[in-house]
Order: sequence, then structure tokens, then C-alpha cells
Amino acid sequence: MEALKENTNLKYYESTKNYCLFLLDKITNDDKYLQGKSISKENYHMATLSIISSMFFEMKEDLIEKKDGNIKFKRTLLSNTKTAIKYLAKYENGKYIIDNFAFNDELTLFNTIRNKLAHGDFVIDEIPSRIIINVNGNKVRIRVEDLTNFVVSLFKSCFTIKDNNTYERNI
Repeated sequence: MEALKENTNLKYYESTKNYCLFLLDKITNDDKYLQGKSISKENYHMATLSIISSMFFEMKEDLIEKKDGNIKFKRTLLSNTKTAIKYLAKYENGKYIIDNFAFNDELTLFNTIRNKLAHGDFVIDEIPSRIIINVNGNKVRIRVEDLTNFVVSLFKSCFTIKDNNTYERNI
């Protein structure tokens, strides 16, 4: 597993670099960075994971609070977790299931995913474009596309303009 982790890290950084070059080409409307090469699906997925990991790393643990044995969010930023989790897990018999592993509740699932991704505690399974996290000795596989949809749904309120009839210029 250690060799796989090292290989994952090398590809992770290489893919992030290639994706940044791809973005530079798009922003500058010039192909001098990637020199006409297109970005591979593998590079795209790994760069996506890099961005998601960074977002989760910046998210502080103090967003989540434990009270009387229950876990809940302190802020409304992540208030749509129930909708977002549908991209990752099936809800069966009162538990959230990912790759045959059962999480007791949505906040435990979220906290586990957040911690694993924020701290790089995962490996990348390239062929089907998914990550593998270890949860209590179990390998849990998550498709990168499902993870991306989860994150977009989770942070949708941050990306949505609340009132498009108002424009404020801060000078």
C-alpha cells in the first residue's frame, strides 16, 4: 500500500501541474503552456481531487460540533448535506452505504470523507477513476465523479448569487 501511496502522490502532483497549465492556456487563450496537448481524463480527475482536497483542508473542524453524543454542523454553510450525500451513498436501514460500508449518520460520513481527503489519506485507483479510503480497516471506493458532484452540491450555496438585482462596488 505504501508504494501505491507514493505512486499516487507523484501522479497527483504531476496531474495538478498539467491541469494548471491547461487552465493557463484557457485563460490566456494561447496553447504555449501545454503546447497543443490536451489534458487526459486521468490528469483531469487527479487535478479535481487536488482542488477538493484543498477545499476540505481549508474547512476547519470547528464547523462540526459534538453535543450530547450527537454530531451537527455549527454553520449553515453545509446545511444541504442530505442532498449532497445522495451523490455518494445509498440510504438503507437507517445507514448511509458506500461500497458496502455503512456509516451511522450523514455527519459521520461527511467528517470521514472530509478528514481523509483534507489530509491526503487516500489512494487513487486510476483505471475506474476512483479513490480508496481506509475506514476502520475497510477499503471504501468512491468514484471521482460522484465525489465531484457531492462537493458541488455541498458548496452550491456558496456559489449561488443570492440577489442578482443588486450590485455593490466596494471602493
